[in-house]
Amino acid sequence: MKEKLKQLGLSEEMIEKVAGFLDGQFIPKARFNEVNEECKAAKASLREAETCIETLNGQVMESEGVQKELERVKKDAEEYRFQGALEVALLKNHAKNTKAVKALLDLENLNFDGKEIVGLEEQIKKLKEENDYLFSDREKVYPYSYKPISKAEEAQEDTLETVIRQVLQKQNTI
Repeated sequence: MKEKLKQLGLSEEMIEKVAGFLDGQFIPKARFNEVNEECKAAKASLREAETCIETLNGQVMESEGVQKELERVKKDAEEYRFQGALEVALLKNHAKNTKAVKALLDLENLNFDGKEIVGLEEQIKKLKEENDYLFSDREKVYPYSYKPISKAEEAQEDTLETVIRQVLQKQNTI
């Protein structure tokens, strides 16, 4: 700094007064520019970090929404499995009207473990004693039922071609 003041043509006395006045407060321009660039870089990094944080917060919120939806779907699926198992169990116990029987069951005290409903047999037994008209003594007989053909029956079954041959053989035309 003193050299620049000498170049401007100031006397030694004036240079000393200026140096005394600026004692420690003067920062060289190169150092100022260096610190200024560091500050700009830090601000740019801060903006980038804030953008990343906002993006991650959005993803976390989406993830939480997806997690909540997944939990809801799992709960619904478990409820459907329970209702299906309950319907099958009531039909196996020959319930005439499963909707009416369900209305009389204490569903809060039933637990579904994925395979069977714990506590259902006791409640059905009690319902059969108190409301026997809701249950049939025998299995339902379905008038139209499907009976698969066994391999032996399939082999015995006549085709159109075999029937024609038999008829023609009887007439001795073959």
